[in-house]
Amino acid sequence: MWVTKYTAEEPYAICKHSDCEHLFSHDGNTTSSNIIAHLRRNHKGDFELFQNKLRNMQPQITDFKGVISTNCKPFAFRKELLHFMSVNELKITLLNFFIETIIQFSTAEAPAYKKLLYSAYVRNGDYIRSRKGLVNLMIKYDEEFNHQMRDVLATSFN
Repeated sequence: MWVTKYTAEEPYAICKHSDCEHLFSHDGNTTSSNIIAHLRRNHKGDFELFQNKLRNMQPQITDFKGVISTNCKPFAFRKELLHFMSVNELKITLLNFFIETIIQFSTAEAPAYKKLLYSAYVRNGDYIRSRKGLVNLMIKYDEEFNHQMRDVLATSFN
């Protein structure tokens, strides 16, 4: 590289061009962007070499074997996962509410919780009535999601 960095406070870096030897300090911007700007303004030939090297070092995603093109369709959801999510939509919403707000699962057994859902015209079978029900739903949701991930990973790698 054309710049030497020092661990001491001053100077931060020195340009290696003998006719330049510009000193970079911690006073201004201590990132490499000011060094690159100096290279672009004062040493155009070296800047072009730097840019070319940078372009050659950065591979494109299509350069990797086995990578599916970004133009192809996304992975399909498993029918079992879609069915599980549609049948349990309210239950999953309630589970997410318990998890996101860090509410104790025992709240599902509280009379006020049941009254709240009843007043919202939720039928008895549509919501979770116990902490065991929340845990069982979480386990089943995890299983379905893991099956989905296994299928996706199996089709995405050679």
